[in-house]
Amino acid sequence: MATSKSGKNYYTKEQYQYAKYQASALEYALSKGYKLIPKGQYYTMPEHDSMVFAPNGMWYWNSRGLKGKALDFMLQYEGKNLVDAVLELAGDKEPAQLTPPKQSAPPPEKPRQFISLPEPSDTNRRLYAYLCKERKLDYKVVSRLVNDGLLYEGLNRQGEKVQHNAVFVYRNPEGEVIGAFARGLTSTSTYKRDIRGSDKSFGWMIPHPSREPEALYVFEACIDAASHMTLSPWEKADRLSLEGLAPKPLLNYLVNHPEVKRVVFCLDNDLAGRAATQRLAQRLEGVEVMVQIPPNGKDWNEYLKNGGTKLPQPEAFLPLSNTPEMEV
Repeated sequence: MATSKSGKNYYTKEQYQYAKYQASALEYALSKGYKLIPKGQYYTMPEHDSMVFAPNGMWYWNSRGLKGKALDFMLQYEGKNLVDAVLELAGDKEPAQLTPPKQSAPPPEKPRQFISLPEPSDTNRRLYAYLCKERKLDYKVVSRLVNDGLLYEGLNRQGEKVQHNAVFVYRNPEGEVIGAFARGLTSTSTYKRDIRGSDKSFGWMIPHPSREPEALYVFEACIDAASHMTLSPWEKADRLSLEGLAPKPLLNYLVNHPEVKRVVFCLDNDLAGRAATQRLAQRLEGVEVMVQIPPNGKDWNEYLKNGGTKLPQPEAFLPLSNTPEMEV
C-alpha cells in the first residue's frame, strides 16, 4: 500500500482506472460473501430486489438510479471512502494487471443462433387492411411500426401455397434483430408462432421516439400494445409486450432503463392476466406500480374493436394475499 511522505495512503492513476472501469461488481460482491439470487442471467440481492448485478461486471440499483462497477458499489452502497476502495480493488495488483489488454482487432463475437426471418411481401397491403380495418389500429401507428422495423408483411411459402402474415420483429437493446412472431392476416386464421430460434428475453417493445420515457406500459401481446398506442399516441412512455406472461422481458427492461420509475400493468382482464399482474408487480422494487384495465372486453384490442376511444386513468396497484398461484 503506497503512502505519501505525510503518511497518508494514496493510489496511482492506473490503480484508479482499474478500479473504476475494470473491477467487476459481481465478482466483488461474491468475494465479500453477499448472498445473491440468480434471476436468468442476472443476480439480485434478497434485501433489495431492485439491485441487479450483471455478468459484464455492471451494478444497478434501480430504486436509487445508481449504477457502475465494483468501485461505485463500494462507494455508494457500502459507504467506503475513495482511497480505501481503490486500494482494496487494485492495491495488490502488478502493473501489468492494471493495464487493459491491447486489442489489435475486435474480440470474436459469440456465435449466435441463426435467425431466418420470413420473406417480406412486395407490399404491406394485406397487413394494413387487416390491422387497420379488422383490428381497428390507427394507420399512423401501423406506419410507424413498419418504418421503425418492428413490423412487416411476411410470406410463408408451402409448396404452391403462399400465406401472408404479420411479422412482429424482436430486437435487443442495441437494436439487433433477435427473432420474430408471425400471425395470420385473416380473422379466421389460427396461424400464430414464434420464428424458430427467436429470443424473447426482451419481448417486443415500442420505444417512445424521444428515448426519454416517463413510464413503461406492460402488455401480454403485440397487438394489445399497438391498440393502447392507438388510444393514446401522445403518451410519453415505452410499451412492452411480454409475448406471454414471462417476467424476463420486464426485468431486462428495468435493468437497461433504470431511469424509468413508473410501471403500468395493462395485462388481459381475465383470471390469468390478473394473477400475473399480482405475481409480476410484487417482484418489483423501487418503482411506482400501477394497473390499467380496459373498461370492457378481455384486452385492449377487444376494447378498441368495441368502439373504445380513450384510456381510463391508471390505478394504484393493490397486492392481494389470495392471488391464485400460476406459472409466469
